[in-house]
Amino acid sequence: MGSGPGQQPSISPSGCNSSPPQSYLIIGAGCFGAATALQLARSDPSSASNITLLDRTPSPCPSAAAHDLNKIIRAEYTDPFYMRLALEAMDLWKSDPIFSPYFHQVGMLLPTTLEHASKIAENYTSITSQPAPIELIEPATAKERFGGIFRNAYLDKVETCLFSPEAGWGDAENAFQNVIKSAIALGVKYVPHAVDKLLFDETGHSCLGARTITGLDLRAQHVILCTGANTAWLIANSAPDKPTLQVGDRMVAAAAIMGAYRVPTEQMGKFDFAPIVVNPVGVTPGLSYP
Repeated sequence: MGSGPGQQPSISPSGCNSSPPQSYLIIGAGCFGAATALQLARSDPSSASNITLLDRTPSPCPSAAAHDLNKIIRAEYTDPFYMRLALEAMDLWKSDPIFSPYFHQVGMLLPTTLEHASKIAENYTSITSQPAPIELIEPATAKERFGGIFRNAYLDKVETCLFSPEAGWGDAENAFQNVIKSAIALGVKYVPHAVDKLLFDETGHSCLGARTITGLDLRAQHVILCTGANTAWLIANSAPDKPTLQVGDRMVAAAAIMGAYRVPTEQMGKFDFAPIVVNPVGVTPGLSYP
């Protein structure tokens, strides 16, 4: 990597040019921020001490989405881009010691159309050059399978049920905490302060860092925003006179409604092998985790 303006390249003992360590300020220690810090630290452990992970509370921040909602781990997407990413992620969930203890491979049932299922199968074959590891089940059969827990399910408009034994769910909160702990163990600094505004240079074109509500200035060569729904407010508060920086309609905040059902003790055995259900049928699609 070349030197910036006014910088001289450092010389290693062997006489070879080497770049100075890069510094990173990652604002927001949710799923994206924590994973970014971990990946940077893993890719260059010698520079981990130059990575700062900043969030409003001690780890983990309770407002982070990964703190309170488990995640479905699956690769059954009609978009090849998402499927490719998901397959890579599933390999990590199954093999990486940071994630694998928190992955529960219970399978997934997807009530859908034949066209949708066919597209998923085509993507699998195109990406992996292997047959898709999925099974198509008649809706009536799906109702009686899995201990009959879906026997009263509304599947009237469903053409087929795709079952993926490879899918499962991730224990998001514990995996999330382990990601942060692992990053800190590698040398990443965690700073529990809320951000007041971003800091820019005199031209207003380069972000230098951030100022916390306590007046602490944190600076780095690279500033990465992983601030979720707070992003629009933070930029507006930091650079109100720069319309090109504003989020505008480039980002939309969204939310999901979550409910929990406590199964009676005498019924618990029926759910020992219950799969995840991803049901896109109807005006209100839904998901369920066992």
